[in-house]
Amino acid sequence: MKKIILSILFCSFTIFVFSQGSVRTIKDRSYYLDQSKTAKQTGWILLGAGTAAMIIGAVGFNDTFTLDGSSENNAYGFLFLAGAISDVVSIPYFIKAKNYQNLAGEVSIGHEQIPSFSKSTYVYNSMPAIKWRLRF
Repeated sequence: MKKIILSILFCSFTIFVFSQGSVRTIKDRSYYLDQSKTAKQTGWILLGAGTAAMIIGAVGFNDTFTLDGSSENNAYGFLFLAGAISDVVSIPYFIKAKNYQNLAGEVSIGHEQIPSFSKSTYVYNSMPAIKWRLRF
């Protein structure tokens, strides 16, 4: 009986997993710019809060430091450590924000071949251009 129930559960789970279709969402420039803004904002919040916690922890640790080994300055030490960790954790958010910004678009300066008419024929002239390339 136990094997029958387990095999029914396994079959139903397998059917449920393999019957799901992939969902394809279209991500445009505004999506990547919003993601970049959110990641950058999160990074700045973590960096600011971490730096403030480090300063408060360092000042508090300095004020309560004694050589007798009392444990009242442990909280300030942990606050300093949490601030340092928060500062380090903010770095990947800035990297992710830059990657999203690069996905949104890329500006470059170059020359573009522009067709034009000259007497009754096509002529391609090289003109300086600002290129905006979108990568999807």
